[in-house]
Amino acid sequence: MLSQIAMDQLANHAVQMYGDLMEPLTYRNRSAPNATPVVYTVQARLKHFRASEIDLEPILRNDLECRIQTALVTWTPMRYDDVDRADGTTWQVQGILGGPGHPFYKMQVRQVG
Repeated sequence: MLSQIAMDQLANHAVQMYGDLMEPLTYRNRSAPNATPVVYTVQARLKHFRASEIDLEPILRNDLECRIQTALVTWTPMRYDDVDRADGTTWQVQGILGGPGHPFYKMQVRQVG
C-alpha cells in the first residue's frame, strides 16, 4: 500500500493535469441533517459518471462525481453535506468513497437547488 505522502503527490499531479477543470466550491459540512454547517472553500473536480457506472437506483444520470484532494479535507465528509458551485447550483452529497489512504475523496453529488 502506498503511503499517504505518495497519495498526496499523486493527487497533486492529477490536480495539475486537471488544470482549468478544477473549480471552487463552497462546501457545507454537517454532523447531522439539521445541524448548523461548518463552511469551507475548496477546489474540486466535478465530472459526469461514465454510462457504465450509472445504475437505476444509486447513481442517477445527472449526478456528478466530486473529487477533492484528501490532504485538503480537514473535516469528515458526511451524507448531510452539500456544495455550492459558482453557477449558483447546490448539490447534496449522496455517497462518499476514498479519503485517507487514497489521493481523493470521491463524492457522488446530486443537484438539489
